[in-house]
Amino acid sequence: IVLALMAGILQGLSLVLFTPYLSEVDQALLNLVQFLSISGSFTVPTFIAYGCYPLSILLLSLYSRISSHPEQLIETIVIMGVFIIFLSLLHRNNQIFFKWSIANHLDRNSILADLELKNIELHQTIQKAEQASQARARVLAAASHDLRQPLQALSVYSAVLLSSPDPKTMPDIAENIDRLVRVLGGLLHGLLDFSRLSNNFYVPERQRISLDRLAADICNELAQQADDKQIKLIQQLEHVRLLDDKMGVYRIIRNLLDNAIKYTDHGEVRVSTYQTDNTAVLIV
Repeated sequence: IVLALMAGILQGLSLVLFTPYLSEVDQALLNLVQFLSISGSFTVPTFIAYGCYPLSILLLSLYSRISSHPEQLIETIVIMGVFIIFLSLLHRNNQIFFKWSIANHLDRNSILADLELKNIELHQTIQKAEQASQARARVLAAASHDLRQPLQALSVYSAVLLSSPDPKTMPDIAENIDRLVRVLGGLLHGLLDFSRLSNNFYVPERQRISLDRLAADICNELAQQADDKQIKLIQQLEHVRLLDDKMGVYRIIRNLLDNAIKYTDHGEVRVSTYQTDNTAVLIV
């Protein structure tokens, strides 16, 4: 603002200092140059800076003109007034254009920011989809391996049945076949639930269940698997009741126990249940 005021005063002083020594034509040219300079100052959007510069020139120009031609006082004031009105309208239009430009700039920045945010969200969604696809592939690969084992065992028992075995061995064969069929059923139900979970269609069926009894049943189911690896399966089960999805809890406990036995080479696998306040705890 100070620089604009100083520039306006210095430029206006040229009119005061040189006008008395110039011809009418040169005075007109000098005034024309000054007014063109004033018109060019309207690129400045700040009203105060705008006002300091041209008004200093106009006031000194008015003083110079009246001093040189006092007989043209009214005409000079009228022309200066019209010119000031013209400059004010010009400045108003520049202000509108400046604000419009700023608004467009901000809108563009906002659009770019939204696009960048959406691009990041899209990238994250693609990453999640890729991770989910890889997870599904791993689960299906593991499921196909788990399904293959009981199917192979069933084929063995089927061959035994075809060979007319000793009637004394039939109860054991029937029990093993029943166990394998239940294992296959559990694996197929697990794949079905996995498909529902992947598509957000899984609806838990909440009911009153006994966590310790469920864990005991699974321990009995996997006892033979532990015995085959000479692993002790220790149960420390306190009575715990909870309201939850029985099949979901069953599969969680079975997966934990199955993995514990599968990846333990020697020693023991310990299963315990207990309750703290309103929390049911299962430890494998």
